[in-house]
Amino acid sequence: MDMPMYFNFNMPAFILFRDWAPRRPGELMWSVFGVFIIAIGHEGVKRLRDMVKKWDKRQLDKEAASRTSNGCPCNDVPAPEVWLLKTTLMLFRKFHLITTLLVGIQTTLGYFLMLASMTYNVWVFLAIVLGTLFGYFIFNYATRASALVIPQNNNNENNQP
Repeated sequence: MDMPMYFNFNMPAFILFRDWAPRRPGELMWSVFGVFIIAIGHEGVKRLRDMVKKWDKRQLDKEAASRTSNGCPCNDVPAPEVWLLKTTLMLFRKFHLITTLLVGIQTTLGYFLMLASMTYNVWVFLAIVLGTLFGYFIFNYATRASALVIPQNNNNENNQP
């Protein structure tokens, strides 16, 4: 069976896996819902990566502050060994490993969404777009809300009209 290479309302032959092949409208509805959830999850993983990066930066700032106050424990080691030690420690930090895992998950979900969109089914494509929008709406409110500065209303004489 040839898949059309244009947007259509036909039942897709396969969505991501051989066993994921909706044949009835109800199956297509659940498939669209599944793709919608994957798109929301993709946005959630992106937001989680940002949060881990912020936590990591705070931790690095704390470590840098403690090193400057206590002195670096590796001042006795020659320069090439210091570089190798610092690089190894940075590569295997908890936050770097978590971020690496999240990049893998985000890449996998992104490719799943790309492959699902290649079914050219309008409903699947709308689920991807709406799931991405909804995921952004849910997971990225805090970054925008923290940037807002709400002026306080002081009840002194300067604020009265």
